[in-house]
This record gives sequence, C-alpha cells and structure tokens, in this order.
Amino acid sequence: MPARRYEPYKNADRRRRAEADAANRAAARYVVALAAVQEVPVPNNALKHFVVGVYQALILQTAFIILTIY
Repeated sequence: MPARRYEPYKNADRRRRAEADAANRAAARYVVALAAVQEVPVPNNALKHFVVGVYQALILQTAFIILTIY
C-alpha cells in the first residue's frame, strides 16, 4: 500500500473553490433579492432606493468580511 503524500496545494485549492462557490451563491442571492425589491410596487420611490442601498451595503460588508478572514 503506497504512503499518502501530504499535498497542501490540494487543501488550498479546495478552500479557494469553496470560497468561490460561496461568493457565487451570495451573488446569486443578491441578484434575486435585488430583482424582487425592484419589482415590488412602492408608493415612494425614495424608499425603494433606500432599501436597495441598505441591502447593497450589507452584501458588500459581508463580502469584505469573508475576504479579510481568508
């Protein structure tokens, strides 16, 4: 039975792929949520822009935290 070699690049590659998958899932959720917010009939257009802006800020803050952790 051959000895298993320690291959750290495989772990790093798996981590990078997992981070990319998480970022893609977050981006997909963002697009769906943004489209849903933009489709909701809101009597005050400024309110809609405020809600979209807050949501965008939360997504950017989350992405920044994820990127700084890794």
